[in-house]
Amino acid sequence: MTATARKTATKKSAVEAVAAEAKNVPVTFEFKGLTFEVPTDPRQLPLEVLETDDELEATRLILGKNQWKAFREMKPTVGDFWDLVEAMSTARGREGDSGN
Repeated sequence: MTATARKTATKKSAVEAVAAEAKNVPVTFEFKGLTFEVPTDPRQLPLEVLETDDELEATRLILGKNQWKAFREMKPTVGDFWDLVEAMSTARGREGDSGN
């Protein structure tokens, strides 16, 4: 994906995230053929997210048991994990914010 295409996709995701947050509904995003759904409003995240400084644990908590299992079944690499975090943050309209 080119830098221009990435910026356009990011802007589109940010607009969609703002609309979803205003309606207090989760936002969905695609990652390597799977569809994930996460809250846009940080107040809807599990409280345990605040109890950890661990990026991996926070992501697992945000995704929940079933979505985390689906991700793990992909046999992801460390790079895949960071790409997932970036995709999740972009979908939530928080580029560069991992949610923690």
